[in-house]
Amino acid sequence: MAESLQHSLSEMAGDNFVRGMRMKGFELRRFSAGEIAPELLEARAYDLGPTAMAFDFDVRWHSQMVAEVDAITTAVGARVPVSVRNLRFDGPVRLIVTDLTAAAPGYGAVLLSLPTRPEVAIANPNPNPNPNPNTNP
Repeated sequence: MAESLQHSLSEMAGDNFVRGMRMKGFELRRFSAGEIAPELLEARAYDLGPTAMAFDFDVRWHSQMVAEVDAITTAVGARVPVSVRNLRFDGPVRLIVTDLTAAAPGYGAVLLSLPTRPEVAIANPNPNPNPNPNTNP
């Protein structure tokens, strides 16, 4: 998973929008998905005819994920540390399997989507809102 995330960060660095933000690149320093697995709260199946099927899964994942990334600026090459921890996801996930066939692997495409807006939150790794902890607000 960490390798896939690093690959995505590398691709993102080449995006024109990101370049316009004066970002040279991103380096994944640390990643862990943690020990907590997503919880399946409810599942529903839908008949879409003889060559497709759909499933909705209500998912809750209050993860222990940790991702530490260095955002590297273009002008001076400064490394700005970014930390994302304890991603929380509550909401439905829809899976549609199409072009069902008897030949392996048994389908032509798998579509994954979020049918309604999920609740997503990221824990603040530094709960102190004072940007300079050496002074009193």
